Amino acid sequence: MGPVEEVFLIFSTLIICLLGFMLCRGFWAITTIPRDVSALLRFLWAQHRVRHAKNTNSTVSALFQDVAHQNSNKTAFLEDGRHWSFQQVEELSNQIGHCFSADGFRPGNVICVFMGNSVEYVCSWLGLSKIGVIPALVNPQVRDLSLLHCIQVASCKAILCGPDQHKVLNSLTERTFIAHLPVYVWDTHRRHMEVKGAIDLQERLTAAPSHAPPKPDNVGYRSDLLYIYTSGTTGMPKAAPVTNSRAIFMITGTHYMTGMSKKDVLYIPLPLSHTTGGLLGVGQTLLFGCTSVIRNKFSAQNYWSDVCQYNATVGMYIGELCSYLLAAKERPEERKHKIHMMTGNGMRQDIWREFEKRFRVGAIREFYGSTEGNASLVNTTGKRGSLGFVSLILPKYYSVALLSCDLTTGKLTRSENGLCIQCKPGETGQLVGLIAKDDPAREFRGYVSQGATRETLVRDVLRKGDSAFLTGDLLMMDRQGYLYFRDRLGDTFRWKGENVSTMEVEAAIKMALGNTVDVVVYGVEVKGHDGKAGMATLLAQNNTLDLDALAQHLVAALPPYAVPRFIRITTELELTDTLKLKKYQLQQEGFNPKSIDDDMYFLNQADGQYVPLTKFLYQRILAGEEKL
Repeated sequence: MGPVEEVFLIFSTLIICLLGFMLCRGFWAITTIPRDVSALLRFLWAQHRVRHAKNTNSTVSALFQDVAHQNSNKTAFLEDGRHWSFQQVEELSNQIGHCFSADGFRPGNVICVFMGNSVEYVCSWLGLSKIGVIPALVNPQVRDLSLLHCIQVASCKAILCGPDQHKVLNSLTERTFIAHLPVYVWDTHRRHMEVKGAIDLQERLTAAPSHAPPKPDNVGYRSDLLYIYTSGTTGMPKAAPVTNSRAIFMITGTHYMTGMSKKDVLYIPLPLSHTTGGLLGVGQTLLFGCTSVIRNKFSAQNYWSDVCQYNATVGMYIGELCSYLLAAKERPEERKHKIHMMTGNGMRQDIWREFEKRFRVGAIREFYGSTEGNASLVNTTGKRGSLGFVSLILPKYYSVALLSCDLTTGKLTRSENGLCIQCKPGETGQLVGLIAKDDPAREFRGYVSQGATRETLVRDVLRKGDSAFLTGDLLMMDRQGYLYFRDRLGDTFRWKGENVSTMEVEAAIKMALGNTVDVVVYGVEVKGHDGKAGMATLLAQNNTLDLDALAQHLVAALPPYAVPRFIRITTELELTDTLKLKKYQLQQEGFNPKSIDDDMYFLNQADGQYVPLTKFLYQRILAGEEKL
């Protein structure tokens, strides 16, 4: 489509907007016209760039090669004082592609990338994608059975391991199928490699050519780029395939809808194994030539000094990060920075105003989405507490719908004609992503496991024969179409910025105590904290459980964020009509020893053991005097 056609499309759409407004004839529609027209224009520019990538059958790696050629000497990444030019990133990723191609890996093969944040991390998955190999980005915090599951469910042919993940991987290699997989280890500081039989990738790369490897003929715009793991709503972590088309759409949409510029310097202290930091953030460098600052781990103490040191202009966040910054001691740097925008997801409505006032950021651009899903929203206006909005004038152009449902089970409510019922303003319902093929904004690939994919689909939504992705999130919409997060459905809750699968935690507890022990895991709200802290209620006829041994097992078997902070021991657990253990009532009761007669315990972070949850300790937790 040429420039003339683009202009014609824009003006045609504006006319449609006005006609839609005339049909609406509502006061609230009047107030939203500037917002909706501005968002529509941004979306059209993003769509133009996505269409160009589609027409040229481009991949993320191919687009990056063009960006690197145009900005060869510009700084692409900053990390711990190291400056990486676009040319250096291009050459290292090329070497990685050549290395794995020479070792016989072919398009469609999957390699587990098990590393912490670093520029080498980005170069690793980028280099693999250049030869059509699919990187599976495994969270470096996962342990034991979860790690085994992540490697096995994606049918990984090899493992690429970071220097800090040696011990975790080595503990598994002798007793599982992993023993038969080649393990490549990054060891940039030449430390002793602890994985037996590992291949020193650093040494191998010295002999690899730095020019671009040949692009496979069968790899293009529709091909899988990488796998990102998500807990979804139930079970163990699931590998969600992200196609090049989907990645290009998400990165491009974030760029235009938030109003970023190629001159921006992004500060990214988020895990690169997650979509927000590792794709939407880093993607601004790969596709638009921005500079990104990568930090190995978030630090509230060093955040603003880092931002000032690197002259960052855009800060990437998740909600918990914002709370930690507000809780930190005030520093002069937090008012001397050049941040003109914070963008991310999960900022609590009750801290939004305080965050803006204290840190004097120019704008907050909250967005909503999931790795595997197709439900995307962006708050382009900075409306406090909102995830984004749906146009009152042209709602059909949006890929989402808010549907009436049972707020406990999430079961959708249907009318007499069998279709779902959309929520009215002020009502809480489940958000769904409407599916359409050949549209990266609405396409849905689901998970590598087809069984897991089917569980997240619903049919006959707004019309007979259509389908949608169930997000598992409860939202509320106001009269202007702004959407607000209310709660999370299913067997998942968020803590420390991570999704915690209750089924995974329950399995770990049963492994320690025996499969005959009834256990319910759920999340409970803790004053002053984002998300929900993990709590496990155990059925025990007598209080003979070895909680010290249980704590030791859970710390070894689960990522730190998934270890339950509270344990409750009861003599009776209610069942539902389908013989499932009830969770809702337990969630509502929380962990208050004043109202609960059962024995309860709290995980002492200092020694990693469970201690009795007394009324005094309960008050200390509420006052923020105990580390969770």
